Amino acid sequence: MALQTPPTQVESSDNGGKLALRFSLMIGIGTTVLLAIFAGLSLQFSPLNIVTIGVSLVLAIGFGFFCGSSIKAQLQKQRADFTAQVQIINETLPLIAAKRYEKVSEQLSSLDDGLLILEIASIREHLIHIASTATKVDEQAAKRVRESFTESDELRHQLAHLNELINNAQMLIMTVNAKHEVRFFNKYASDVTGTKPEDITGIGVGNLLSSTDWNETKHYYDSLLAGNIKMANQETEIIDGDGHLRNIWWLHSMLDGDPENPIILSVGHDVSEDKDVEKRVVWLSTHDALTGLMSAAKFQEIFVESLNQAQRYDKHNTLLYLHIDFPLYQKIDNHLTQQMTDEMRVSVADALNQLIRQTDTLARINEHDFAILQFETTDEGRQRFTEKILHRIDELKLITPKKHLPISAHIGVIDYPYESSDASELFAFAELAAVRAKHHNSKSSGYHVFEPSEETASDLKQRVFWKKRIQKAIEDEKFVVHYQPIVALGTTKTVGYEGFLRLLDEATGEAIPAGKFIEIAEKQELIEQIDKLVLKQVFSSAAANRDTARQQYFAINLSRSSLEPNKLLPMLKKLLTHYKLSGRQIVLEVSEDMAVNETDTLKLLMTAVKQLEVRFAIDDFGFDGTLSKYGFSSFSLLQQLPVDYVKINARFIRDLINNSHDQLFVKALAEEARLRGVKTIAAGVESDEVMTLLQSYGIDYAQGYFIGHPSASLESNH
Repeated sequence: MALQTPPTQVESSDNGGKLALRFSLMIGIGTTVLLAIFAGLSLQFSPLNIVTIGVSLVLAIGFGFFCGSSIKAQLQKQRADFTAQVQIINETLPLIAAKRYEKVSEQLSSLDDGLLILEIASIREHLIHIASTATKVDEQAAKRVRESFTESDELRHQLAHLNELINNAQMLIMTVNAKHEVRFFNKYASDVTGTKPEDITGIGVGNLLSSTDWNETKHYYDSLLAGNIKMANQETEIIDGDGHLRNIWWLHSMLDGDPENPIILSVGHDVSEDKDVEKRVVWLSTHDALTGLMSAAKFQEIFVESLNQAQRYDKHNTLLYLHIDFPLYQKIDNHLTQQMTDEMRVSVADALNQLIRQTDTLARINEHDFAILQFETTDEGRQRFTEKILHRIDELKLITPKKHLPISAHIGVIDYPYESSDASELFAFAELAAVRAKHHNSKSSGYHVFEPSEETASDLKQRVFWKKRIQKAIEDEKFVVHYQPIVALGTTKTVGYEGFLRLLDEATGEAIPAGKFIEIAEKQELIEQIDKLVLKQVFSSAAANRDTARQQYFAINLSRSSLEPNKLLPMLKKLLTHYKLSGRQIVLEVSEDMAVNETDTLKLLMTAVKQLEVRFAIDDFGFDGTLSKYGFSSFSLLQQLPVDYVKINARFIRDLINNSHDQLFVKALAEEARLRGVKTIAAGVESDEVMTLLQSYGIDYAQGYFIGHPSASLESNH
């Protein structure tokens, strides 16, 4: 809309001449009247006065006309200026509409401040203000647009990254609406279930689960939707795309959002492998890892139950204890390997499995021994079965690249129930009978049926004596632990202690070494109670020593029966918490014999226990009489097991100065252990010369009588 020139201004300009004429007449008449009045008042109207008045009138009229003309000219100029200014204003308005604010400022600055009419000046100031404000508004709008685009790009990148994370996360992620329909299904969930997201979206969750699992899931969903719970845990089974059963552990919770359209978030973790490991651990707790036969512990349970049943129902059963002889064949054939002997043990197990009846029970007791339970037997039947076993074992051969080496079996047989003997005593009788069989048939296989004798009676008397003594020592807590220091070679700094079990003699106060009673404690199933007492004392000593030597550790040997995950883990957790210890202050030692024969079981155990930061050592490393006099075959254990230390058998250390074979073995072990990141400990160090030689070989730590004897006090054993 353009500005128009005001009508009053136009009219005033057009009538400028008339105004000038009127103005001149008014001045002339006014002047004449004044002169006439003056003349009349002064005296009279003389000719001179009349002439004077006329002349004055003419001059006044002329002057008035001149003034009127000037006013007319001025008004015309003002009209022209006003029109020009209005024109500029009119030209500026479209520039504002077009947002050409710089041009607006340039246009308005062309107006002369001195010639501006008041209204135009006011309009100009308003327009300048409008242009300035609009410029700022546009700049801010542009800035916000740029920021919005930047934020939008960042948001898109973040959303893309989040989407990638959700889809690639190794978790099953899905969202579910109030109707229990799937709204989102990530890629991992699709991969695990074999169901495409587009095929499950909008479909009920129940299509993924079994009816039993779905009923439980539905209950949790409804409870979440009702606000009764905030989250729920659940384990379900699903069938994957390959038809395999998968175990999924779920966490269900509500997402914050529109209460009118509630969404449930279900996040699942595939625990199938964990379940497999768990099943494997459970299986290994009742089975032998090498042969797959029943374990010794499980066999003992069945044996006790069968004895109770035989006593109750007057049944006649038989226990056979088989000792398989693997002579020191490395003296005959140095091609013999651990794998070959393991294959031989498996062959023996298979042969026995083929011979037993479906009702019989077969187990592997240890590295060389097996046991069989036969129910409702006769003397003739038991004899025929025993002879079949011996004949079948004699047919087996240890096959090496050079030779076929024979093996032999010696079987101890006992019928039960036998008088008032319990299961542990019967087992001991059968084992004694196997020893008798070997004594009578040292060069061939044979068997011996248990019969009481003077020697047997004496032996049994000793067993009964020690059993009662051990039981009383457990009740009175007479078992103690003596500690032997372990030092770092080169610094002689004590890095830890090994605990040795002792039984205090009530009469003499003597500390009796474990070697005199540990075998009986194991056979009488008292060893686990002793282990608990030992662990308690070791943890207590570690806690008492914590403030003075934080880096020192305490090592202890435990029995095979205590080294089961379901027993050991809870016990360690409880003790670590009670004594406020770090797991790194405890080292559990396992024998090389167990490491060789139960590698898989130990690997699972170590992996589980290491979560507590507890460390492991292989004790008596390097000596296995059935394999190699110098134990090089044991090196593979460093690769197979997650051990932290290896303790070299003292037999390699005592004569190290003079024995080149021992030196070769220790050097090789030091290098192998260093490559594997395993620390080495030399046991049985008895001289400064041996200490120096060990240090030159790169052995890390030393232990032995030269350094300190086992003692009840940590301060007095150096």
